[in-house]
Amino acid sequence: KGVICMKLTEKTKDLISVVIVDETMDLMALTSSGKMIRVDMQSIRKAGRNTSGVIVVNVENDEVVSIAKCPKEENDEDELSDENFGLDL
Repeated sequence: KGVICMKLTEKTKDLISVVIVDETMDLMALTSSGKMIRVDMQSIRKAGRNTSGVIVVNVENDEVVSIAKCPKEENDEDELSDENFGLDL
């Protein structure tokens, strides 16, 4: 016997992909128009398995066609500061 992972309805559309991640990773989503979206896993709220899912990004007039987990993005504030944007001025 199976276990419910989420409620699929006309509103939620289709389940494209499933990946196992934790809060130490980022999620990359690719849309049908070629747009790549990177999301910090800590910004996504947890939901129960008997829910309709969580909206991670709004892709109006587009759709997510693939997802993948990846290492967390490194932000080096010393090199890319607001003052010089990494340029030696």
